[in-house]
Amino acid sequence: MFDYLKKHQLDQVEPMMNIISFMENKKFIIHIFPRKAYRPWLYATESETQFLVNPEALAVAGMFVIPLKENLIK
Repeated sequence: MFDYLKKHQLDQVEPMMNIISFMENKKFIIHIFPRKAYRPWLYATESETQFLVNPEALAVAGMFVIPLKENLIK
């Protein structure tokens, strides 16, 4: 998977992906999510569409990090 993504993300030093793994019934379960951007476009916009939720924290720690109360209500 690493080599495949590296071939298709030529502008990156290493392929961008999120990996979630866990063990269930003595077997490893691994989910790989290729990414196109460091953060979603909604993070950088400065209009009402701005939505500050860090998807990385959800992927890695299983929790939402929402810095603004307005985004929690959305």
